[in-house]
Amino acid sequence: MANAQFWREGEQLVTNRTSGTVTLPDHCVRCGQRAVQRLDKSFQWHPRWLGFVVIASPIIYLILAMFLRKKVQIDFGLCDEHAKKRSTAIIIAVGGSLLSLAVLIGGAVGDAWPVSLIGTLGFLAAIVTSAMMMRTLQPTKMDDNYAWFKAEQPFLNHIGAPGGYGVPGQGGVGT
Repeated sequence: MANAQFWREGEQLVTNRTSGTVTLPDHCVRCGQRAVQRLDKSFQWHPRWLGFVVIASPIIYLILAMFLRKKVQIDFGLCDEHAKKRSTAIIIAVGGSLLSLAVLIGGAVGDAWPVSLIGTLGFLAAIVTSAMMMRTLQPTKMDDNYAWFKAEQPFLNHIGAPGGYGVPGQGGVGT
């Protein structure tokens, strides 16, 4: 298992962080269909308890997160439908943010705090909506060697447990 790039552990995808960029099978990570677009993305994770630190001190949170975070680089696929949804999410994020920023500034210049509030809420809504639409794999835990991800069941159906598909010596893509 030490040389495998990825495998399935129950309802989670596990990747080997020590093997460089992990290349997943040519299936959409959202629906399991044949991928038409590949993305190379860096995923980061830090312990959940750090979320409580941000309430006490955002600066201490940033410092701790910088030192405690773990990263892994993953090359994965998206089908045509989910690639289009990702493009739409990027347009919503950029367009919605710019429009909301204009409303926020307009409200501030005109000394109309309700308009500025609407701009601020619109900005947050654009960011949250696009982040939800662009979600692919979700890291749940990382240690020095491995990263665990919440992944969609149709994609996981293409990944085997250790000793099966995706594991060295078994002819899988994780070799």
